[in-house]
Amino acid sequence: MKRDTRLYRLLNLLAAGNLEQAREARKAYEFPRNRLASYSWFGHVTGSGLVDEALGEAGALRRAVEAGTKITGGWGGRPKLVCAAALDSAAEPALQAIPWRSEVDGWLLVARAVRAELAGDRPAALEQWRAFKALPLNKRLLGSHEPNLHLEAFAAWRIAALAAAR
Repeated sequence: MKRDTRLYRLLNLLAAGNLEQAREARKAYEFPRNRLASYSWFGHVTGSGLVDEALGEAGALRRAVEAGTKITGGWGGRPKLVCAAALDSAAEPALQAIPWRSEVDGWLLVARAVRAELAGDRPAALEQWRAFKALPLNKRLLGSHEPNLHLEAFAAWRIAALAAAR
């Protein structure tokens, strides 16, 4: 079985600061239309906005997160709850109430990282992404009880990009 590595290549190009090649790679990679079809919904819902914003599309992240708050069903409501908490800290209690207790810390840190990204607060975003990656693996098994490779790749990219911008 051949694995599709285009997204990882795109994120690696962004992490390396190679924007021209990243723009070409982005043209070759379309985020799935059915954003809830795989456990990697973060990349399809919110991550696409992070990528497009990094490539110069102003407001792409905000549009992606706002669209995520309108998603109904799928993954126990995680996309909607994470996106709502990313837009407003007042939505965090609903995210903290998810029944998958082992996932709460991870999703809260992701929501806070995205909120900081939306606010343009690079130091806070870096701190939150690093805190997410510092969680023990069992706290980062978000959905499907296995590492979410897309989310891990997005977090690694954001840490590299934000640290380089300091």
